[in-house]
Amino acid sequence: MVEMMWRLVGRSATPIVCGVYRTAAGLKVISHYADSTDALIRGERVADMDVAYDVAAVWKQAALELGLTEIR
Repeated sequence: MVEMMWRLVGRSATPIVCGVYRTAAGLKVISHYADSTDALIRGERVADMDVAYDVAAVWKQAALELGLTEIR
């Protein structure tokens, strides 16, 4: 992981993590359940970290609107 963007939790009590990862194809923003990077929720390739911050912020806002809460 290049950078952790946020951690949220919902009714399931399983934390959801969003981070930026370096892949063979370049940078990718990925959200997944904290207990397994194989439990992918969403992923998107991005050109650079500025775009990664924007994508992660949009995803976080959408999740918060669905009732998830931030883990600090």
